[in-house]
Amino acid sequence: MQIIGSDKIGFISKVKHGSSTLETLIRDYDFINLTNENLEDCYQSEKIILFPWRDEFESLKSGFFEDTTQLLSSDKTPLDTFRNIFNKKKNSNVLDVPMGHKQIFSNVDFLEFFLIDYDKFYFFDIKHLSNPKLIEWISQHDSQWENVSISHKRKKQKNDKEEQLKNMLFQIKDELGNDYLDYDNIHDWITVTHYYEFSKRFFESRKKSKQFLNFD
Repeated sequence: MQIIGSDKIGFISKVKHGSSTLETLIRDYDFINLTNENLEDCYQSEKIILFPWRDEFESLKSGFFEDTTQLLSSDKTPLDTFRNIFNKKKNSNVLDVPMGHKQIFSNVDFLEFFLIDYDKFYFFDIKHLSNPKLIEWISQHDSQWENVSISHKRKKQKNDKEEQLKNMLFQIKDELGNDYLDYDNIHDWITVTHYYEFSKRFFESRKKSKQFLNFD
């Protein structure tokens, strides 16, 4: 797995879990690097591992937008295309997982970190990735991080495309009614519905453990 950080502190870099933001740290700070490490190395080293946790349904939807907005540039008639792929009667695989940037945790090697109360692995809500309290906590374990700033920004162009897509889907939803394949309804993601319910309960339970850093 890919780890972004220093010799003492590292973030797991996972698509849709702050990886793009974390990659900017490699450019901005000389002591922060990207390394490839396996579980055995992580357990044997003294490095503390952090993970920006994100609700998996929110992660799926983010991946969905990244994949689908690409059609807005490549397809000359995206509205007609979306009328077809978001029609339940067409049996589209647009909400299938895994596919493109839509990924889940079931096949990642670091999942076992969440199963053991271990004082070198911690996770936190991704909304706190830019929270100064996170850097304050990290700096207690590695003083090199004292002046680090993590800026969680999204490209305006990407936001514009997402808004354009949402507006199209809002129109299509009105047209199709009950036949509309709704990305915002977990029950329309039929390949992961039951898994998501399990995942949600699992992570909510782990948030009660000492591994969860609560900055609220």
